[in-house]
Amino acid sequence: MRIITIIGAGVALLIFFSSFYIYTNDVAAVSSVEIEIQKIKIEKVNLINQTFTLNISVNLTNPTGSKIQNLSSTFDIFIESYYIGSGSFQEAHINPHTNASIPIATTITYKGLATYAIESILNLINEQQTTLHINGTMTAKIFFGLSQTTQEFTAAITTA
Repeated sequence: MRIITIIGAGVALLIFFSSFYIYTNDVAAVSSVEIEIQKIKIEKVNLINQTFTLNISVNLTNPTGSKIQNLSSTFDIFIESYYIGSGSFQEAHINPHTNASIPIATTITYKGLATYAIESILNLINEQQTTLHINGTMTAKIFFGLSQTTQEFTAAITTA
């Protein structure tokens, strides 16, 4: 009976430490994701409704040995220091030591923005030097989908 108790306790400890190892590796993988804005493009400018579609190509890099699954994000978009809107992506998967390119399209309404913000948007539309920032939070399911973790991020690109 004593041997069964010792074996049971050993198996329980093995399961606990294995689970802890998997959980911490998953959290570390999501925390290590590198985000880079590869390019931006303005499409569908509507001067009447004062909107445009902003296409952002984002590259996500997983430098770790763990697969990242169901990575999603919401973020705010800034041109120079002016908030112009928000964006998101859903359910990205990144294998270990690889990257994934995520296309994001969002409609930006510039009606009612301050004059300086509109000037910055016009600089972007006219392909003049402008800096676009995104700041947000990524969320991923970890530990076999039983839990989730979040990570804050920021990325920027300067157009010429």
